[in-house]
Formats: sequence, C-alpha cells, structure tokens
Amino acid sequence: MTRKLTIADPQALLNNMATVYTSLNRILMEYIDNSLDDAEKLLKDNGGKYPRPIAIVCSINRQKKEIAITDNCRGMVQDDLVGLVEQVGESKKKYLSWLNGQFGFGFQAFRVSNDEAEVTTRSATDGTWQMAVQSNTNDIEDEKRVPDKAFPHPTGTKVVLRGFESHWWKEASVNDLADEIELHFGPMLGRDKLEVMVEDGSKVRICRPFDMSLIPGSEFNIDIDKVTDTSGMTISFPLQPVQVRLKVADQPVPNRKPLFTNMGRRIDEVGRMTSFYNASAAKGKVWSHPNLTGYIEVNQNLSPMIDRADFTNTKKRSPLYKELVKVEEQIHKELAKIIKEASAENMDKLGKHLTKLLEDLAKEDRLLFRETATQVRAGGTEYEEAPEGGVDLTKIRGKHTGTGTAKEAGGETVKVKPGPGGLHGKPKRSAGFEIQFSDLSQDQLWNEETNKHKRSDLVEDTIFIYINNPDFKERVTRTTHGDEKLTERLANYVAAVIAGHYKNAFYEKHKLQPAVKKTLESRTDMFEDHLTFVCRLEDKLHPSVGLTLDKIGTV
Repeated sequence: MTRKLTIADPQALLNNMATVYTSLNRILMEYIDNSLDDAEKLLKDNGGKYPRPIAIVCSINRQKKEIAITDNCRGMVQDDLVGLVEQVGESKKKYLSWLNGQFGFGFQAFRVSNDEAEVTTRSATDGTWQMAVQSNTNDIEDEKRVPDKAFPHPTGTKVVLRGFESHWWKEASVNDLADEIELHFGPMLGRDKLEVMVEDGSKVRICRPFDMSLIPGSEFNIDIDKVTDTSGMTISFPLQPVQVRLKVADQPVPNRKPLFTNMGRRIDEVGRMTSFYNASAAKGKVWSHPNLTGYIEVNQNLSPMIDRADFTNTKKRSPLYKELVKVEEQIHKELAKIIKEASAENMDKLGKHLTKLLEDLAKEDRLLFRETATQVRAGGTEYEEAPEGGVDLTKIRGKHTGTGTAKEAGGETVKVKPGPGGLHGKPKRSAGFEIQFSDLSQDQLWNEETNKHKRSDLVEDTIFIYINNPDFKERVTRTTHGDEKLTERLANYVAAVIAGHYKNAFYEKHKLQPAVKKTLESRTDMFEDHLTFVCRLEDKLHPSVGLTLDKIGTV
C-alpha cells in the first residue's frame, strides 16, 4: 500500500511560501515577468520579432488602492486560467527554454501583501474569462466568461491586485517601480516594439534599458559554452552560452552593480549571490566596486531558486563559477588601475585639506606669538625678535632641501640641494606650507645613514609625506572597493610628521633656537610644545576621521 502526498491546508502553505517576497516591487515583478513570458512566445512564433507593438502597463490607482498589470500579448484560454489555482507548481514554461517561469508559483506572490488577485484574460480562440483568487480561503469561485469588452485589447491579460495592507501600500511608487523594472528586465527593454510603462494618474514613466555602451571604460565580452568539472569531464552548454557582458567604467556608475540574469531577467547582484560569493577570490573588491557594471546572462544553464535570489546547486554551477573566477582575475587587474588613479586623487584632496588646516594653525600661532613677544618685552626679559619687527607665521618658510635658492631665517640667500627622487616644492607660498603625498618607491626612500625609510621631506615650502613608507602603509585602512579611509592612527601619524617640519621651521624662522635655554626651562618643555601642536592639528582633523579620503573636507 502507498500513501498519496496531500496538503491539508494549501492556502496556509501558499501564504507562508509568499513570505519569501519582502518588497512590493519584487511581488509586482512576478506579474510583469508573466507578461514578458507571454510576449516571448509571440517573439518565438514570429521569427524573433514581435508581430505588433507590445505594451505592458502597471497602473497604480490611489483612489481604489489597486494595482493593475495589463498586457496585450496572447492571453490565456480557460484551462490555463484554471491552472493558476489547480496546478500550482506545474508550470508548462519549465519545458520551454526561451521562457523564464519555472515553478508555476509567481502568480501566488500577492498573498503576502494583499487580499485578492483578479485575472481577466482574452485569447484569440477562447474569448474572455475572469477569475478572482483570495488569500484567506481554500475555496476559489469558478471562473466566469465575461463580455469581450471587459478587456481593452483584442488579446492579452490583466491582473488586478486589491485589498493591500497599509504598510505594503505605502511602497507603491511610480519611480521606485520603474527603477526596479529597469534593473530587473534591463536587457529586454531595448527590444523593438516592446514598451513597459508605469503610471499613477497623470504621472507616467516609460522604462528604458541601461545602455552600457554609452559609458567610457574597458569592456569584458566573453561567451562560455563549456566548462570542466572536478573529474575533468567537459560539460557543454548546447543551447546558448553563458554571456559575460561587463565593463570597468572610468567613473563610478551609481546603482548599476553587475547582475546575474536569466533570459534577460535579473536574478540578483553578483556580489550578493551567496553561492558565487563563496567561490569568488576577490569578492567585494571586484563585484561591489562602483566602477564595475553589466551582467552575466546564464541563459538557463543554471536554475534559479524559487525566490530567484540564488542558483540551485546543479552539476554545472561549481564548474561555471570557476570559469567566472578566471574572468574575475582579469577584471581585478583593470580595477587596480582605477583604484591607483583614485588613490592619487584622494591623497591630493587630503593634502589640500591639510594645507588649509595648517594655514589656520599658522594664523593662530601668529597671534599667540605676538602676545608672547609683547609680554616678554614688557617684563624686561631679553628677547631676539624676527627681522622687520613683525611676525607673520602664515608666511613661514622652513629649512630647504630642494633645488634652486631660498632665503634662510637670517636673510642670506643660499643654494639648496635636490630633494629625493627629484621632488620640487612650491617656493614663496603666500601662507604656510603646501602638503603633498608622494608615491616614491621604498628603494628611493631608503636612507643609508639611518638604515630607515624616510617618512617625509621639506622641499622649498612643500612638505612631502611618503605613502610607501612602511609606517604610513601600516596605518592605511581601505574599504572593500580599495578607497583609503582617514583612521585615528593615520591622522595621528600625519599630524606628527607635519609637526616636526612645522615646529623646526618655526624656531629657525623666528630665531628661537639660540634662545631656547633662556625661554624654556628644559627639553621637556620643548617636547611639550611639539606635542601640543600635534594635538591641535589632530583636533582639526578629527571631524574627518572615519571618512574615505574622497569625502575629506565635506564636513
């Protein structure tokens, strides 16, 4: 004796299965997808061209709190309409390689968000039929024939969703839905005679394809028609190859991360696909990078799971992932060039920000120095003031190691030596120092006398901080995209390096070095003076700590 599998409460089971949908837009994609599948059948039957303009319209009715998805495709005959409720899980599409629907469950997605889905459909051979399905009962009223005028096109289907829970209804938005359609079905939207539209009263938006060819960058167009499994056996993709269509763009492409698609439909972002992420070597460094866009079309060679958030673990999946990881290596090399260029720009931005902060500190020091000088003279203590009676620390110039000539604090013009790697600073700045970051190699930074790598140099009025010094590199933290962040450790390091040059120039410019013994009680006081400056510069940097360098100066 055998037992037949039965489900005591199909309504409860289907309602629970529908909870895999977590957004209204994702639910609506199922109905738009059904319309596109019907359009694909027309395309197939007519030699790869639509026989007439195809329109798929998603209408939001605020007054009735309804959403309708209407198409003018083939429509359904009575038996197919009945199959929506009597043959759940027995999709006829699973045997048609050019169609996307595989599970026969998509129609039931409404159960998590609203009470009822009403279907009106008209076919060329069977007239117009209508059926309403409720989410709170196992009893579905019989389908009924309705006048042809109940449907606005000669053939097609209309699904009306009504009875929304309030928190789901709040998600209804023309732009959000259109954005999702463009992400979900992008490769299909450019087809001739196909139009997908979202409307809400007078607000209408036609969904457009994302044209990757308009974006400057390096393309990766690769077709994979076979893979090799762990035993060395070749697995062919006889119908259609897996198509890699990716681009490393010259500039970030917002909201266009690379996607896995199947028959032109979005499955998920490549970087979020759990099974592939685990197989990836570079992971987010490649697949979540803002300069990478495009899609990987699997063409039914992999099977999406029921919620279409991943692929089932078939014998083809792992070998295909290994092939994609090879492509990933090529993309990573191209992205490295982008990261290096962005790093140089970001370091330049940090340098300009530090230059401005140092100017502010110099102005503060100028005022403080004048007050101190006035107090010393009033007390009758010997004090050697800078020439010309005025002290303007916004025009400090330090001890030079660059090429050309410069005036030392005493006023004598001297020849200056070349800086490391031929670096040239910017002489005669109107205020303070210029801060720049240099990428001289570690070999160029090695100092034979000290057996250490140089951290920085002052050339003319420019402080060069060396980013390849091991101490600097150790303090750099990067995001998964390769962007540097200003951490507490890096801010401390930079402040300390700058302070050394600044304070040395300060003492030399204002002839304080010979008077140190008179004005400072001990070396501890001088160290305290240096540390105080470091802390002041750190305080000014603090609002930027935690930001990526491209955001420096925005707070």
